[in-house]
Amino acid sequence: MSSGQLFGVIDSCLKGLSEKLEMLGQLYRAHPETEPILQPLESMQHRINLEEKMIRLRLGIDSGTAKRIRDYNPELLGGIPADELAERIIRELRACQEYCRTLEEYFKFFKLENVSQFYKHMRFDFYEFERKSVALTGRSMSVLRTSDSSSDLSYDHLDRFSRAIALHPLYFILDSSLCKNRDPIRVAFDAVAGGVKVLQTRFKSLGNRKYLDLARKLHSICREKDCLLIINDRVDIALMSGADGVHVGADDFSVQEIRSISENLIVGRSARTVADAQQAQMDGADYIGTGAVFASTTKQTAPVIGLRGLEKVVRSVEIPVVGIGGIQEDNCASVLKTGAAGFCSIGPFRARRSVKNLAADFKR
Repeated sequence: MSSGQLFGVIDSCLKGLSEKLEMLGQLYRAHPETEPILQPLESMQHRINLEEKMIRLRLGIDSGTAKRIRDYNPELLGGIPADELAERIIRELRACQEYCRTLEEYFKFFKLENVSQFYKHMRFDFYEFERKSVALTGRSMSVLRTSDSSSDLSYDHLDRFSRAIALHPLYFILDSSLCKNRDPIRVAFDAVAGGVKVLQTRFKSLGNRKYLDLARKLHSICREKDCLLIINDRVDIALMSGADGVHVGADDFSVQEIRSISENLIVGRSARTVADAQQAQMDGADYIGTGAVFASTTKQTAPVIGLRGLEKVVRSVEIPVVGIGGIQEDNCASVLKTGAAGFCSIGPFRARRSVKNLAADFKR
């Protein structure tokens, strides 16, 4: 990634964090129980705005326009139930945490340790805001984060992926071939409505700005339905959009490199052989994608390993394995009989059929 691209990531994260703080101000004012948090949040926003100005001057990045929380009109969120406001507050706080984490890691890259530490402290402050928000709103969240000045946040990535793929074995890949004359948001919405619990995006030719905008919209859809969002190859897009994970191949970032940038991302790895799969597991991958199981129209040059090859990979590792390549409704059961946790299927979804119904059919 060039320095210009890195600056672009930093710029987007700074703007994203500012936007989320703006929304949090509105949400806290609208919720009847969160008034005590508003003043500390406004103080935090002031510190973040000052830090942003200094960063932009130091790196020569054009300055954005910051707004103050007290300028907002709480009536914009009038009529929304308190429980829904509480859930939105938690979502926005977690987005802020991820922006701070990304900025923290990128400033490490630039050897700006003081700036990196600033965003680390802000991230811990956002964890504290989350705890206080949960306590004030009485909202019972499924995942409560805890942190202190000496310990960091950790997730069991393997369990998250295993639980999701166990609920629906279809690992849905949303790529450009499925979206010819179709809205990708609509396709994703229908897939998730059909019960899909793991959705991966693959848009290699989409520009950075458009891809990020798409990923953020998909993230909102997936979070509403408790579906994991995985981004193919693009670690930066995964971090900036708040996605759950990233899937990489042999020529992409290594699992260790991704872990050094973010400890929270689920990381999937493509592996065609037993040796590749075992190495991916040793490197810390959370799951493996293996194929082509059958001849594929999506990747016609991919070597076919067959069901026997898939079974060998499955037996060689302890982490979940997902089969890919030429999988249809009439052969997906044979893929699962190898012990694979799930399967990818793209071809059948290109036909003019209901994505929602077909996704539900694969589950059956």
